[in-house]
Amino acid sequence: MPNRNIIAGILLAVLALTLWHFVQPTPSYELRFTQLTFDPGLAASPAISPDGRMVAYASDRDTDSNLELYVQPARGGSPRRLTTGVENHSDPAFSPDGATVAFYSTDDGGGIFTVPAAGGDSHPIAPGGHTPRYSPDGRWIVYSDAAGAYIVASTGGTARKFHPEYPSLQAPAWSPDGASLLFWAQDDLWVAPLDGGTPESTGIRARLAKARIGDGPFVDALWTKFGLIFSTRTGLARNIYRCPLGRDGKTTGGIVRLTNGTELMGDASVSAEGRVVFSSGRQRFDIWGIPLDGDSGKAKGPPYRITDTLAPTANPDISADGKRLIFGSSRNGFTEIWEKDLISGKEQVAVTSAEGASYGRLLKAGSEILSVHPMGNHEDVYLGHTKLAVGTRSWDANSTGTTVLVSGAGIDALDVAAKQRQPLIDARGIDAPGIDAPGIDAPGIDAPGQTKLSDASFSPDDRWVVFAAETKDNSRIYVVPAHGGKWQPIAVSANRAGKPRFSPNGRLLYFTLDRDGNREIAAVRFEPKSGISGEPFTVFRPAAARLSLLSVNPQALNISVAMDRLVTIFCEQTSAIWIGDLVRWDEKSVTF
Repeated sequence: MPNRNIIAGILLAVLALTLWHFVQPTPSYELRFTQLTFDPGLAASPAISPDGRMVAYASDRDTDSNLELYVQPARGGSPRRLTTGVENHSDPAFSPDGATVAFYSTDDGGGIFTVPAAGGDSHPIAPGGHTPRYSPDGRWIVYSDAAGAYIVASTGGTARKFHPEYPSLQAPAWSPDGASLLFWAQDDLWVAPLDGGTPESTGIRARLAKARIGDGPFVDALWTKFGLIFSTRTGLARNIYRCPLGRDGKTTGGIVRLTNGTELMGDASVSAEGRVVFSSGRQRFDIWGIPLDGDSGKAKGPPYRITDTLAPTANPDISADGKRLIFGSSRNGFTEIWEKDLISGKEQVAVTSAEGASYGRLLKAGSEILSVHPMGNHEDVYLGHTKLAVGTRSWDANSTGTTVLVSGAGIDALDVAAKQRQPLIDARGIDAPGIDAPGIDAPGIDAPGQTKLSDASFSPDDRWVVFAAETKDNSRIYVVPAHGGKWQPIAVSANRAGKPRFSPNGRLLYFTLDRDGNREIAAVRFEPKSGISGEPFTVFRPAAARLSLLSVNPQALNISVAMDRLVTIFCEQTSAIWIGDLVRWDEKSVTF
């Protein structure tokens, strides 16, 4: 009996110790920080060495255009430049021993390179990809591109694709023991072991919903011994958060906000002892013009600013003669359609309502504006002051203003006089007028119900309609005869092409194109009698790192072409590097 009592006592003690371990509150941290860089331009994508002594980052401080890499003592001191050239160098990451920095470069078509942290020649590791990260043992580098994630030896070699069944996999991050990877795909954050196994959700989505602080994607998530460190946007601000993770990569506690600002804070990097560096900056979304011959696609000069406001702008549309410009702006507290006379420079509200107005298009004939009005839980289409349709949005009108393209199961044609609509282009390809072959047979189109058609426009002669077809993994551009015919795709080697618009003479199709971690404006020749002719070519790629098309919300981005210029939305970015320490505090933390 005494022996049994002793054994029972030991078991109770073990059980109590185990229960104590599981019910202990998760250690809580706050971030105390100071500013490290003070240049007026762009300093971004910082990385801190494992020992917390050095910081690497990308900056345009010496170029005012492209990004170069710098290293700087974490507690202050002169920065040392690591790279030179006319291309962009960014996304640095220290090796575990701090001796080498991996980074992304647009040199030689873009790819992953390494350079000694003390300075020296750079070496290519893998073609393509961006955001490299070393494994904890330093043997491997994981990186991603538009098609997925890859793992390559840190000395270079053949890369293997990580979980290729997730073609849109983003932002892979190592576990502290190097046995697993976190990644963002299919609107969730997943964890998967390197040696095989089915990816499982981390459970962060439910905690985000409870916190009401955004829903991803996480492009800068880190798995550290302090938990998951990530940033996400809420409204116009982005802050850095922490959520505890178990060894299996599953969330085990509430989300704690580490920063609380009105700027864009993110791209955090954490040392072994909890020293953190991150970027903090601002973005402006203005309309810019690119001088060019609209009918040939040849740029004639650098971009120039057309609007100058702190309020975000959206969806510009310019008249063919280049005299009138309309755009969305929230400078009065909610979105309205503004018009700017490009001769006099005068700006004024052109379309508004009790709940504002959005997405305006200038009619090719006359002075009226086609617009979308938000109405609580739906949108209505207006032509001038006349309501044309309820519960849909408009895209474009033909040259006579008698037919309007609106959203339906695909794209519908709305008769302005009769205010009646019928299917014109159906993503399902089922008994839809205007399509000879099923839409699901068109290249790049998924099964019915998985394809969204948008951004439809008439050609200047009204004989063709161009539109974007978007699935969860890609976006493609097609043209179809307005009165029936097969879809013709624009063949590009990138995952996303969008925002198509015809040139004023109808012989060029302009569109946005995502590749090499950037977004550019491209064009392809078009024959009004037969359709697409030739291969796409680049019209404009932002050279200044501070100007970006990729950072513009897709709902706000648009391009429009006049005879002498192209207008679009650029995101103008400025940021600085901050540094701080994750300081543990014993009081009860406020979690979400």
